Amino acid sequence: MRGHEQPRGAVQTPCREGTPGSQKGRCKFHGGSSTRLSDISHLEDDNFAEVNPGGDAPIGNDNSATHNGWSDPDKYYDRLEGKANEYVDELAESYIKESKADLPEDERRKKARRLATYHLQWDSAAADTLERGVVLEEEIEHEGETYIISKINPAFEADNRINSKQMKLMRELRVYNSPDGLSWTEQ
Repeated sequence: MRGHEQPRGAVQTPCREGTPGSQKGRCKFHGGSSTRLSDISHLEDDNFAEVNPGGDAPIGNDNSATHNGWSDPDKYYDRLEGKANEYVDELAESYIKESKADLPEDERRKKARRLATYHLQWDSAAADTLERGVVLEEEIEHEGETYIISKINPAFEADNRINSKQMKLMRELRVYNSPDGLSWTEQ
């Protein structure tokens, strides 16, 4: 057993071995130098913060606002307003009418609404991918040098993830035909 490990079943205490420059504080390999914000009073009225009910990003955090492809579909639906909400509801009704699955009505409705919501999320992620491209380039500076970093557009990754979830729900609901032209029961 190495010096900082504890026997199985022992009360765990944070590693204090430290890393260079940490003055023997919590090391970055075993808990990092910070466990949480000590003062969260600025989040009191923020129902979307991680430490508050709602669990989404704090208000004003635009990290996912460009395409919403990574949003939970049920929470995304709850935030829809106006024509977007009407569109999802109408699309869900069309999925319910086309569904040939032997499911209880409430489960069929829930899956149809989720499928319709995924459709709207997919549209948004696909539009972002078309606008900004599949590969994004970002300039960063390090020690006076400028580097160009290439990375996959997160909207493209979300687009693919949503597409696979849509296909799964379409199979469960048995709506329309599969992409290869066979009915869902022939696969």
